[in-house]
Amino acid sequence: MKQFAVLTLAFMLSLSAFAQNNPGDKGTKGGGGAEQQIKALEDQSNQAALKGDTAWAKAHSTGNNTFVDPQGAVSTAESNAPQPKFTALDTSEQNIRVFGNTAVVVEKASVKGTVNTPSGDQSIDGDYRLTRVWVKEGGQWKVAAGQVTKIAPGM
Repeated sequence: MKQFAVLTLAFMLSLSAFAQNNPGDKGTKGGGGAEQQIKALEDQSNQAALKGDTAWAKAHSTGNNTFVDPQGAVSTAESNAPQPKFTALDTSEQNIRVFGNTAVVVEKASVKGTVNTPSGDQSIDGDYRLTRVWVKEGGQWKVAAGQVTKIAPGM
């Protein structure tokens, strides 16, 4: 069970900011401002994850970020979790809300890929609901916290 928690954390770290640019999504209309900045960062992160660029997520996270995996385990920026290899990553149902220097993103991610474990590669294929909290730190948006929940089949 703990191994799955670590794998899920790795997935979350790689998904520190994923999204497709969907103009019809609720919560992202109106003025370019912060919402469009977050959308752009989410798209950049998606591309970085598909290329296996782990440095992008690290550079765009606060030094004290915290993530909660589907089993409720908490991990911090100091964790050294294995990074997943994505073959597909599609997001939908994106909702961005900005509150001053804080933004909250909730979205659905459908992924295909694997993560390396001591017992070999493990599939991470499936649908996930993601929540990320962005903060403006030193004039730049960075991920401060996140949470991922695997969506049960048929939901």
